[in-house]
This record gives sequence, C-alpha cells and structure tokens, in this order.
Amino acid sequence: MRLPTVKLVLVVALVALLGAGMVSTVNLGGVSAAQAELGTKAHPIYLLLVPSVNTPVIQSAGDAIAQAIYKHTGLYVEAHVTSDYAALIEAFRTAEGDVFGIPTTAQYIEIYNQTHGGVDVTLASVRYGYNYYFSSIYAPRAKGFQYNSLQDLDGKVWCYNDPNSTSGYKYPKFLFDKYGIKIAGTVETGGHVNSMVALLQGQCDFATGYGSPPNPPDFYPKDIRWQWGDDPEFGIWDRWNNKLVRKELRWTGKDLRHAVEKDYPDVWKKIGVIYTVGPIPNDCIAFAKGFPGEKLHVLTDALQWHIHTPEGQKIWSDPGFYEWNDMAPITDDYYDLTREVLGYPVPQHFIRLEGAEGLGIPLGKVDAESAQWKEIIPIADWGTTFGLSLIGDNDKDGNLSVGDTITLTNTTTKESCSSTVLDLYSDAEGRLNINVAAPGE
Repeated sequence: MRLPTVKLVLVVALVALLGAGMVSTVNLGGVSAAQAELGTKAHPIYLLLVPSVNTPVIQSAGDAIAQAIYKHTGLYVEAHVTSDYAALIEAFRTAEGDVFGIPTTAQYIEIYNQTHGGVDVTLASVRYGYNYYFSSIYAPRAKGFQYNSLQDLDGKVWCYNDPNSTSGYKYPKFLFDKYGIKIAGTVETGGHVNSMVALLQGQCDFATGYGSPPNPPDFYPKDIRWQWGDDPEFGIWDRWNNKLVRKELRWTGKDLRHAVEKDYPDVWKKIGVIYTVGPIPNDCIAFAKGFPGEKLHVLTDALQWHIHTPEGQKIWSDPGFYEWNDMAPITDDYYDLTREVLGYPVPQHFIRLEGAEGLGIPLGKVDAESAQWKEIIPIADWGTTFGLSLIGDNDKDGNLSVGDTITLTNTTTKESCSSTVLDLYSDAEGRLNINVAAPGE
C-alpha cells in the first residue's frame, strides 16, 4: 500500500534571536520573568520600534498597538522606541525569546548578518499598494539642482538621519561611492523629519530620506499608477514650467515632505526631488531567536487583524508613525537583492520540517540559473545534531535523490521516524520541495 506524502519545503532560515537587556531578571511576586509564562505582565513580550519619524507619536502608537493586541489575544505586550537605529539591532542580537519589532530593511539585514540567521521575518509593510519604497534625494528648488544630475551634489553638505538607515544613508552612500561624489560635509539629524526640517532651515544643501510613489487623483482610471522609473514628482511638479501642477490635476505625494507639511505648508513648492535610489523592500515585522512559534503566529495574525480595523488603520497609516496601509506575508529571500546592493552575503537556504518547531537545517540551496539543488553540507555531515540524516543512499551517489531513505527528527519532541524520498523539485519561488512518504508501517 502506498503511503500518503508529507511535504518539506526549502525556505530561507529565519531563526529568531532575542532582545538585549530586556528585564529578564525582574521578579514579581516571587516569580522571575524567565520563569513566568511569556505574554504575561510578569514576562511581557517586547515590541521594539525604530525612531525613524516622530518619537513621541511612535511611542504612543506602539502603546495603542500593544493594548489592542492584549484585548484581542490576551498577550501582554510592552512597546519601546529604541534610542537609535543601532540600539534596535543590538536588542535583537542579544534578545532572549521575548522580542519582536519593526526593523527597517537595513536593520533587518544587519540583524540577520550579526546573528547568523537569528531572526524570523513574517510580514512586510504595504504603503498605498506598494510593497517597496525608495530613497529620495531632496534639495531646495531655488538652488537650481538639475533633475537626475548627481554631479550637482559634489562638494555640497548632506543631511541624513542615521548611518543605519536604509533610505536615509545606506542606499545614498552606496550611490555616492559608486559615482565618486565627494561630499563637503554631513549633518546627522537623528530622524527623517529632522532631516527635512534641517534642509528647510538651510543647515545643509540636500537631504536624503524615504521616498514614496505619488498617487493619482480619484478621477483617474484605477489601472493608472506610478511605476518604478517614472519621475518621482510626476503629477506634482511641472518641470517644464518650474511650478506645481494645477491643484485640480495634481497628484498627491506621501514622501518625506508629506510628514512635515502641516508645519511647513509650502514644502512642496520649496523642496524638490532630484534623484531616487532603489527600489527598496519595505520594512517588516520580525521576531528574535527563540520566540515561541505558536505565539509568533498568534501575534502575526493579530497584527494583520489590527491594521484592518478602523482604529488600526488610523494608527498604522499616521505619517508620524510608519504610514503602513496593509501588511503582506514574506520570507527572508525578499531581501536578497538588497543584500547584494549593500554588500552583504546572500544567506544559505535551510530546510525546515513543517510541524517540527525549531528544526532548521543548512543542507543546500537552489542554484538560480540551473534551478538545480546544490549541496552545501555533505550528507555525511548532516548527523543527528541537525535532526535529519540520510540512512539509505540507495543509488550510492552521495546525494539526496528519489528513493533514498531519510530519518526525520523533531528536535522539540525528540521523536524520530524514517521515510522514503518520493520527489524532489524546485518550485517557482526557488525553494526546494521534498516529498517523502508519511511515517507508517
């Protein structure tokens, strides 16, 4: 009798690493945080937020999100805005199983790099229908910078928010280095909004920060949208006549200028976009190493629920917060192209046995050109420490292939079983799929 099949899927390993110095020694009522159940007041779950825009608004929004999660799931969450970008990375690096947060793209990649895969990503932000953004180079229109002319920046003073910011620093710095742009001086402002304000106040010649696609008026056909490569001020600024597009025809902008226009209503007239760098994958929801899988899924579902509530939409889409309109499921390979741009190694792919929590084994990866699986760790070295071992190389070729017998070990329950490989193939997403016979007699 043929047994039903069980599928194992090759995914990028997202092992989560937990938050540095987060009250693991607190003792309430004689029970330490380490002993208390995660998600209780005695052992809270920590939501870490990056101070990218308006810190008081971010903290207030984080508190509201934490309260909504508690009401929806019963899990007790505490929101914390880190002191700077580096502090969030360090907190994830040293975390102890009770931390999740909203790192930027560069932060997530750096956390993954420092922890050797010790972070688990589940959701990416969606802003106005786009799952990517870009870095914009902003400059006063009165200075006469030419659109798409990087050479105009040579010898000028640059305002940026933080050296760990993807759009504010890393992508622009990559571009300047590539084309030999020599900056005369820099002003580190501590936040995207601060950079725009500093530019408006004349503290620098140009500033960098997040950019966002412009949106057409409501009367436009729904299938007409801005696409990457279009003028970043399409429908906003008439470059031919050097003035704003007439109000009744004007597209709306949601970039960094939008975040300050209440205090600086003439910002669109004064500040233009002269260059864009990207596209950049959006920021994400990530969990540090050791975060329990069951609670990870509960929180992921709760966040998706919350952003679709009227209260959640108001909080998440606030320009003073992170301006998310939706969330979309992702896996780690979503960030591979950005890793290449920023000079980070693209990680090996891992195999994970579904249903065996915590089992992530660095076996091999799919070659992008041939779509063939390439072994990284010799089968002989898999061993029981990985929880997966080959015990019947039937065709004696030293590779995993159809007909081979493998032992599967759930590293949580320590239970093991043997199964036969029925099929091996690479799917459209570049993941190795292994179909094995279900355990049975």
